[in-house]
Amino acid sequence: MGTKLKLTFFLDRISNAFFAGGSIKITSSNPFNQPAINPNLLSTDFDLFTMVEAFKAAGRFLSASAWEDYVIAKFGDLANVHSDDDIMKYVRNNAFSSLHGVGTASVSPKGAGWGVVDPDLKVKGVHGLRVIDASVIVSFYHVFADTMRTAA
Repeated sequence: MGTKLKLTFFLDRISNAFFAGGSIKITSSNPFNQPAINPNLLSTDFDLFTMVEAFKAAGRFLSASAWEDYVIAKFGDLANVHSDDDIMKYVRNNAFSSLHGVGTASVSPKGAGWGVVDPDLKVKGVHGLRVIDASVIVSFYHVFADTMRTAA
């Protein structure tokens, strides 16, 4: 009794909806070389605003009386986070995506000069190849269901 446990809370998936589109670029003709992937996270004002507000909401949640015997104090870099600017700096230095990328192969109308695949999921400029994975899904809120539907 009297011994307090030290717990670490990880704020995971504060925001799943980033609005800046990223990019994937081929780096060589060797198919075994990794592509250059830039998810372009936190590059819009709205993305940053969303993360700052979500961070503050998580702080309000953890400051509720139900947590008083579990949350003792901020630690590490969090101990110096007080203002919105501090939160933004902390988020920029520590945020990362733990989600699988989806929507990386844009679907465009038949005959359009842009996009990766047509509405039948046929890769443009390539004969006999279709994309049937999550790269053709625009929304990532129900990736598993959309992936199963796409593959069916």
